[in-house]
This record gives sequence, structure tokens and C-alpha cells, in this order.
Amino acid sequence: MILETRHLRLVAAVAEHGTLAQAGRVLHLTQSGLSRQLLDLETRLGLPLFHRLGKRMVPTPAGERLLAAARRALPQLTDVEEELRRLARGQAAILRVSTECYTCYHWLPGVLPRFARRFPQVDVQIVAEATHHPVPALLDGRIDLAIVSNDDHDDRLAYVPLFTDELVALLPPDHPLSHEPFLTAADFADQHLFVYLLPPGENDVFTKLRRSSSW
Repeated sequence: MILETRHLRLVAAVAEHGTLAQAGRVLHLTQSGLSRQLLDLETRLGLPLFHRLGKRMVPTPAGERLLAAARRALPQLTDVEEELRRLARGQAAILRVSTECYTCYHWLPGVLPRFARRFPQVDVQIVAEATHHPVPALLDGRIDLAIVSNDDHDDRLAYVPLFTDELVALLPPDHPLSHEPFLTAADFADQHLFVYLLPPGENDVFTKLRRSSSW
């Protein structure tokens, strides 16, 4: 195999900083040493990876292809290295968690210290990028635990009830609906309703209200 991790770091650094001198400083290599590595790589691949435009280095189409691969692979390698370091420190497991809504994260800080005392070898990671769509992330293996509010059970997953989350409406004291013991979807037919900017099919307010009414 021609490509090595150092080659990916080389291409990424040169593309980001534009010159061999600056890339060499980042990689802790001399400009001449980095130039020799790049020339050797291009020779072994049989095509140039950068155009030399004066002092600036610009990726060729082949360089862009390798750069894209480097940007995918290097973060993954960094994650693996960090996981191995955790294992070396005695943290035997990583639990990746996400929820359906950013507002659900506010109660996690109060739970995590108790979890850490009970399971000190487990490192909990909040995967915020999976928020709003945690179930697909769970099925893809990108997270290990999803906290959801819908009742659409998937036979491929195991569900454990955590708590009941009551849906409430915030109204001024003089609002005509403020004294009602409970509200239905029909009560909001002529009201301005402020909700998170999500498609109606993904918004709990819409889905739960529609489930309880024909509105």
C-alpha cells in the first residue's frame, strides 16, 4: 500500500496552509524534508498532487481527491486514538447519547454525575449532531442510546420508558384559555402558536395535538 497516515496529514496541511514552509511548521518538518516526502509520494502515485503557482501550492484534481479522503479519514483516526487512550486510562466503555430535541439536554447535567459514580468506567458522549433524528443514527451505529418521545416503535430496537413529559401551553393570565383545566387542538384553531421551526411532521406540538384531535 502506497498511502500512509503521514501522507494524508501532509496533503491536508499543504492544502490548508498553501506553502511547504507553513505546512512544515505545523507538521514539525523542515521545508526540504516535506518537499522530499511530497515528491516521493507523487512519484510513487505517478501523478502530481499540487500545482506550484509561485510559492503557493494548489491541489490538482488528484490532490483534491486525496484531500477529501484525508478529511474523512484523519478525524476518524483521531477518534480511534482517543478511544484507545480512554481504554488505557481504564475507561472501559463509551456511551454515545442523543435526543430528539436540544431542549431535552438541560436535565442531563444533573443525571450524569450520578451515572459517573455508579459507572466510573463509562465515558458518556453527547452526539448533538444526531439531534432531531436520533433513531436513524442509532440504527446506523453512530450512537448507542436515543432519548425519544414518539410511540412509533421499531422492532429492531429495545424501548425503556423513562418518564412522562407533559405538554403545556404558556399563556398570559388574562388569556381566554388560561382558566381551562386542559386544552385540545381545537382550542388553538384561531390562536397564534409559537413553536420550534421544524417540519410539522417532526414537531411534537403538531404530532401530539393531531393525535388527540381531528384538527
